[in-house]
Amino acid sequence: MVGHVNDSVFTVWATVPAQKKWGCEMKRNMGTLDRSIRTILALVVVALYMTGAITGTAAVILGIVAVIFLITSFVGFCPLYTLFGFSTIKKAEE
Repeated sequence: MVGHVNDSVFTVWATVPAQKKWGCEMKRNMGTLDRSIRTILALVVVALYMTGAITGTAAVILGIVAVIFLITSFVGFCPLYTLFGFSTIKKAEE
């Protein structure tokens, strides 16, 4: 019986939009081209790391940037764009 209660709670939680769950509004502000470029750059960093072209501090810093790029690309929202009132979404994509 407990499993059913947990399943129900999860189902309800999964259907609530993120804005209501965490009290924040994350409106998309990244266009398709922007998201694609960030993903490609992140993959380039991964390839450079895997081949040994970057190591040490540079690898750590670029790795962190690559992870941030992948997350923002996946979500379609960049917090820095919000700070500066910037958006790369075309009107047709909204």
